[in-house]
Amino acid sequence: MLKRLPERATFFRGITAWTGVSRTSIEFEVPPAARATRWSVLRLAKLGIDAITSFTPWPLFLVAGAGVFFAIFSILLGIDTLWMYFSGRAVTGFTTVILLTLIVGATIMFGLAILGLYVSRLFDEVKARPRTVALEVLLPE
Repeated sequence: MLKRLPERATFFRGITAWTGVSRTSIEFEVPPAARATRWSVLRLAKLGIDAITSFTPWPLFLVAGAGVFFAIFSILLGIDTLWMYFSGRAVTGFTTVILLTLIVGATIMFGLAILGLYVSRLFDEVKARPRTVALEVLLPE
C-alpha cells in the first residue's frame, strides 16, 4: 500500500502511523562503536520540519493566530495612539506612521494566513492520500 502512494517526499514514520497498521518494537543492544550518530543537527532539523509539515497544518494556524493577536494589539495600540494625538501629547506625524504601519502589518499577516490555509488544502489534495485505508479485504468465496 505504501508503494502506491504518489508522494515523493515520504516521512516513513508518519506514513506508517497514518495507515493504522499495528506496530511493534524490537529491542536490541547498540555496539559502542556505532553509538555516535551520523545525523547532523541540520538533517535532524529537516527531519523534524518534514514530520510537522507532512501531517499537520498547525504551523499555518499559528500564523493565523499570530495575525489575530497582532490585529488586536494593533487596535489597542491604535486607540492609545489616537488618545495621545487628541490629548496633544503625540509627536507630529507619529500617529499617522504608527497607525499605517499597524494596519498594513495586520493586513499582511491576515493575507498570509489565508494564503497559507489555501496552500495547505492544495497540498492535501496534491498528496492524493486515500481517504480510507482497508487493512483487510474480504472477498466472497
